[in-house]
Amino acid sequence: MLSAAWNGEQTFPVPESVRQLLSVHDYDALYLHSITFPEQYWGSVASELVWERPWEKVLHRRSDSSYEWFTGGLFNITVNALDRHASGKNRNKVALICAYEDGSELLVTYDRLLRRVSQTANGLKAAGVQKGDRVAIILPPGPEAVGAMLAAARIGALHAFLYPELGVAPLRARLEALAPKVVICGDVLQQGGQVHPLYSIVSAALEGLESVELVLVHRRVKPALSLTGEREKDFIDYIDEFPQWCDPVPLQATDPLFIVFTSGSGSAPRGIVHSHGSYAVAAYHFGKTLIGVQDSDILWTLAELSWIVGHTAMVYMPLLCGSTSFIRAGSVFYPEDTVFWKLVQRHGINVVTTTPRMLRALRQSFTEEAQRYDHSSLRLLLSAGDHLSPALHQWWQESILADQGVVANSWWQTEVATPALASLPFFAAKAGKVGKAMPGVIADVVSEECESLSADVGGYLVFRRPLPAMLSSVWNEPETVQQYWNRCPETFWTGDLAMYDDEGYFTILGRADESFKLAGQRIDLAEIELLLLLHPLVEEAVAFSFYLNETLTLVVVLLLKPSEQSTPHLEQVFREFLQKELGSLPALRLLFVETLPRTKSGSVDRRALRVQVERQLMQETTE
Repeated sequence: MLSAAWNGEQTFPVPESVRQLLSVHDYDALYLHSITFPEQYWGSVASELVWERPWEKVLHRRSDSSYEWFTGGLFNITVNALDRHASGKNRNKVALICAYEDGSELLVTYDRLLRRVSQTANGLKAAGVQKGDRVAIILPPGPEAVGAMLAAARIGALHAFLYPELGVAPLRARLEALAPKVVICGDVLQQGGQVHPLYSIVSAALEGLESVELVLVHRRVKPALSLTGEREKDFIDYIDEFPQWCDPVPLQATDPLFIVFTSGSGSAPRGIVHSHGSYAVAAYHFGKTLIGVQDSDILWTLAELSWIVGHTAMVYMPLLCGSTSFIRAGSVFYPEDTVFWKLVQRHGINVVTTTPRMLRALRQSFTEEAQRYDHSSLRLLLSAGDHLSPALHQWWQESILADQGVVANSWWQTEVATPALASLPFFAAKAGKVGKAMPGVIADVVSEECESLSADVGGYLVFRRPLPAMLSSVWNEPETVQQYWNRCPETFWTGDLAMYDDEGYFTILGRADESFKLAGQRIDLAEIELLLLLHPLVEEAVAFSFYLNETLTLVVVLLLKPSEQSTPHLEQVFREFLQKELGSLPALRLLFVETLPRTKSGSVDRRALRVQVERQLMQETTE
């Protein structure tokens, strides 16, 4: 059980062994310089990359009140992710390690990856793909997926990586929005020892979609499935015929690089667009500043490749920094629960980026057998996504990393492609808090009237200054990008609720649309959830507001820790706990569940859960 002193304020200092690896040790000095001379700061970061032509202006404000970066510069992100490493001492350095469920492994050097990317790019060009066209990628994680993304980028096409487990209808909707010229997909998805169909789902989603001129199918299962459509070809056979060199297309730094769809946990998915120059600078800065990437590092990202964290932490950031990205093609709990720990030992993994949900699952897998494996290579564990509870933070820091490394929390979103708030390895981390503003970030918490709030007061998280990591546009919705900047004058509106303490550490309270008003006062549902996560019996908590019999009701869904069971007595305990901590509340209803629905990125699917709760409550009122 959590001790009475465990209130989210416990701090964990940075071990000296980690601090010594960093090029910068003074956060306050670096931060002050970054916000005092922002264009000089970001220009200095950008100058470490290779430019076909230097930029004319670091930052330019557009007529729609949004911003663009490095205008006038010619740039191609693949030159920086591949060519500058493959043409030098890192030519034969391993860029990607892919470990499959059957125990096989594939190591791809920078030179070999560049050759394969070039062949794929030449194949796309032969299919008529030009600058600005879209290439939809629906593949399991692996070198083929990474190569396809980079190949599209090399010739100026936009890649859109779509989650392989989407059903026909949501996949069709995204494909219709993209109107891709080429689709690259897999035959099956192998996960947890199971083989799930992929090609058949993609085929159904593509039916009648006239924009698609070529479908490349990566066939791994033997015997190979038959390709029936006239526009379908085997992916490997097709690209093998092309030369192993493709000139990178010089692009404007502001040209779009990729489209990533938001998860849709709170609203309809949007296609967020990021650009070559600004995104590259942001991803590179993330690796050098927050991760402190070393030449010998192996980085493992346990996140969906279709998610922005997968794009940045699994693909672009490691390659831009010249390190090695480790990819697990399959489950980390198959063929046994100890796979994660075994692979950390086998490959000497240094940095792991993942979600709190996965951290909870991995904690459960740390059995007596798992403890036999050496995890001393781990230097940094970066959490991204949902709230990282104090108890989970404490366990990973004290039980796994101890004095050899740090657990770092972070906040980012699809619209902000790298962490904007984080526990940098320059200062102690606070359990339960996401960290401080990254260099270059001026974060604030404001009221509905856009007035700055004082410490320890919850409000809306905003950024007072543009960042290279911010979206450049929204696909098919050119006016939507203005909504991020016009809600408050010259301020980026994140849509999240937050508060900060007197030392500048932020706590994320959830989405702004997950709140309601009672007697003229806003109740932040995420703040209630955060409070419940501090209770020793709670694994996860989700709060909603409903009108039941014309009465505004707070409905709290609780997932207890595995060792606990709901009882009438326990329900009363939670009622008293909430009343004591929050004071007077509207009518309160507690629901205990054994599982929670999830989005494809692993977050709680609030829309699906709300539907379930509504059905249950409506059934109860009619009985």
